[in-house]
Amino acid sequence: MRTIFYAMTICSLLAGCSSSRSEPESESAQTTQQALDVTLTSGLTAMQGTILGEPIEANRQADTEQYYQTVQIGPSGQSGGTVRAMLPKLKNFTDFYFNDPAHETVAKYYNRGDLGIGREMHCVDRGATQEIACYVKNYFAGDAGGEFSFGLSSNIAFANMDTDTHFATVCMVWRRLASTSVPFTDKVYFAVYNATDDLSDAAALDRVGVQFATAFPLGGANPVGHGTPGQNFNNHIPSNCIVCHGGKPYNYDKNDNANPTDVLHPKRSQFGALFLPFDLDQFDFDATHPRDEAALRGLNRMVWTVANQMPNEDLNASVRNQISLWYNNTSLNGNLTGNFTQAVPSGWSSPAGQAVYLNVVRGSCRNCHMTNHISSLHFDTEAQFKTILAGSVSDIKKFRMPHSVQSLRLFWQSNQPAQLAAYLRDRNGGNNPALAIQLEAAGPGDVATLDPPLIGVNSSGF
Repeated sequence: MRTIFYAMTICSLLAGCSSSRSEPESESAQTTQQALDVTLTSGLTAMQGTILGEPIEANRQADTEQYYQTVQIGPSGQSGGTVRAMLPKLKNFTDFYFNDPAHETVAKYYNRGDLGIGREMHCVDRGATQEIACYVKNYFAGDAGGEFSFGLSSNIAFANMDTDTHFATVCMVWRRLASTSVPFTDKVYFAVYNATDDLSDAAALDRVGVQFATAFPLGGANPVGHGTPGQNFNNHIPSNCIVCHGGKPYNYDKNDNANPTDVLHPKRSQFGALFLPFDLDQFDFDATHPRDEAALRGLNRMVWTVANQMPNEDLNASVRNQISLWYNNTSLNGNLTGNFTQAVPSGWSSPAGQAVYLNVVRGSCRNCHMTNHISSLHFDTEAQFKTILAGSVSDIKKFRMPHSVQSLRLFWQSNQPAQLAAYLRDRNGGNNPALAIQLEAAGPGDVATLDPPLIGVNSSGF
């Protein structure tokens, strides 16, 4: 264990501060860097239950390689050559999809809300071929390549961005398929490139994944004390992507022989997913990397296009409704409503519900839940939230939710747990004081992943 000192950043969590980054008024804070306790921690790479049923990491990386060697890149999803054959380097990907700069949209930001890294996002709507392709370069915001690479400082992330010192690039491509008989044949595919821009067979998205990946001897057994892939940790592609990108079905079956009605392990040929809305509540900017509303509006227009094409209304409605709420019209040609951070869905009508939505759900829950393959887990209404909350307090208390290490930090190092407990005690809100007692029994001292960074918050908790 080693001790470090750093500034407590207050402004990064203020609801009105996401549009700018400046040197904070700060006080010195002391914390320690602790190794993760895999019996406590959670994150995007920590999966409950089994995914693919594969316990050996080497085999999971082989599964990813099989995915690359199987997925066809053509607009039909059934032609054009495979990802491995045609797109082995990032330059192959960008040359293939980004040959029309006039239709490319680019945004740069620090993703404070769920990953804690710098991101340089490129997307293009290839109207003629009915494809939307994106790639995002990712920049560490901490110790490069170490366990504490995520969430330490937006300054570090932007500095790495300025020198293009990216540690990975994630690509996602959607195709509007002509075939109606097999509507999900590789409709969306993912590819991940490493720091040298070569295809990668694993993707660590937080310090949990980094710890597992660095402890795992390539070709050997799983490291003792670091969990079991598919039960504790998951760096597999595309499974690790669709934890948040959801859609239906949300998993990938390497054998393509599952029961087509099995939503947990569907046939590969039924694979689909959604793009995530670009949520300005979750981003930080600075003078060198300013908030570009026109670019972000263009990116959200592409997200809207994909959501509009999903055949299952239950799955796309949350994304479409959220984007409509942010913008003044559904064509997304207007400006922001002027109330971006305070926008509350109409289904949250009670004062207690609106408060918990703005101070807890908006920052810690909304982004992944709106694309979940189970529509009953969406937070479109307060009634849905009450039902979900009643069954999920134990997961919150066990630090399985929020399901991202960065979001977990932001939640437990703020007063959001207290606000959630207050909502549960409110007779006109959650109306469940017994659950409030359970929630209050847990605290940030129980979660090793919170350390570092120590994050200052304002009274709103976000």
